[in-house]
Amino acid sequence: MRADKIKTFEFLEHKADVRFRAYGKSLEEAFANCIRVFTELIEAEAKTSKASKARRAISVSGRDIRALLYCFLEEVLFLIDSEGFLPEKAEGLTITYLDEVKGKGNTSYALKAELIGKTAVIRSNPIKAVTYNQMEIHEGNPYYVEVVMDT
Repeated sequence: MRADKIKTFEFLEHKADVRFRAYGKSLEEAFANCIRVFTELIEAEAKTSKASKARRAISVSGRDIRALLYCFLEEVLFLIDSEGFLPEKAEGLTITYLDEVKGKGNTSYALKAELIGKTAVIRSNPIKAVTYNQMEIHEGNPYYVEVVMDT
């Protein structure tokens, strides 16, 4: 690997499903680099045709940072399955900590991003679901997230 090329993600060992670690210079970048995993898995194993460039704005929230990551990845999976939208990258991804939600004293996180990708006829999606199993979020140097997805 060249010194100027930073690893964005890597696949980790798992008995039956897909496990990966996505890296970033910030938590937002680590979340955004998860998109590359979807792209690689679906383009490698699924057949796409009649692709055209597309964008999707997304907004999700979660009761904690793990729930936020889960909701973000589930939203991406929903767009793939329901619209045939295959994201290639996330731009302008922001994570906001909300001190109080609707005056109930609950804390929460919100995420907004613009997904850049393509619409396509996806004949087969190897990713069935995102899980909380072995989910890990490391905030520091380096920032990374680990996720297991059912296949």
